[in-house]
Formats: sequence, C-alpha cells, structure tokens
Amino acid sequence: MRRKRIRNWENRLREEGYKITSPRKTILSVFEQLGGHPNAREVFNDLSLRSPDIGLTTIYRTLELCVRLGILKKYDFGDGHSRYEIANEKTDHHHHIICEKCSKVIEYRDFLDEETMLIKKIQNKLERKYHFKIKQHALDFYGLCKECIDEKQGSE
Repeated sequence: MRRKRIRNWENRLREEGYKITSPRKTILSVFEQLGGHPNAREVFNDLSLRSPDIGLTTIYRTLELCVRLGILKKYDFGDGHSRYEIANEKTDHHHHIICEKCSKVIEYRDFLDEETMLIKKIQNKLERKYHFKIKQHALDFYGLCKECIDEKQGSE
C-alpha cells in the first residue's frame, strides 16, 4: 500500500510538470511514518536528524504544492498552525475532534447509521437550497479531551 501511494504521489507530481526531487520524496515519506496531522515545524523536526539539508522554507513550499495537487489536505484546527494529512480515497472519510487545550486531534471514522443519514440529509437540503453540488465536506468538533478534563478537575 505504501509503495503504491508513493508511486501515485510521484505520478501526480509528474502529470503537473514537477520533478520528483529527493527533498519532496523525503518530506512526503514523513507522512507515512508520522501519520496524524503534523504541522510544518513537526515535519522539519522529524527530518532534522535524517536530512539536515532540507530547510523549513522547502518544507512549506512542498506542503503547499502537495495541497494544490490534492496529495495532502490542509487543516486549521485553531492552534495557530496549519496541519496536514494524506489525502486518501473517499473510502477514508472521517471527521475530527479537536482538544482546544492540548491540540490533540482524534480522527472520527466509526459513524453510526443515524449520523451518516443525518449528514446526507443536511447535504441534500443544502444542495437544493443553494443550487450547489457538494463534492465533499469537513466536520470538526472542538472541546476538551479526557486528559484535559481530568487535569482541570484535579486542579479544582
């Protein structure tokens, strides 16, 4: 799966006329290893020992290029940093639950039938109301994770 995904990324870059450079390959490999939703600084920190020649500017440029090409998705979870994740097939649809205190991000995938039906109902109503064809959506929930709630209660 990993090799196929990397080949797909490389093909996407070539299709758009971009070279497959060593820094681009290395930066994209971080997403296979780290998973989650790293920001540019976290990618830089991960690469600093393995590839100290890759600077933060190169990382930012590569991340933005990959977002434009649909290789990565970019998110703003309100912590002051753009965060990125691999743009997967439609079968990997998920939402996010974000802790406002520690910035922990939980990917929510295990939708109940009622939740799926409700989202489809909302999407259909919006499409009719605004004469708009919705191709995708993002739904993020903000609050406090269990650890931050426990920490808060312990300090009271």
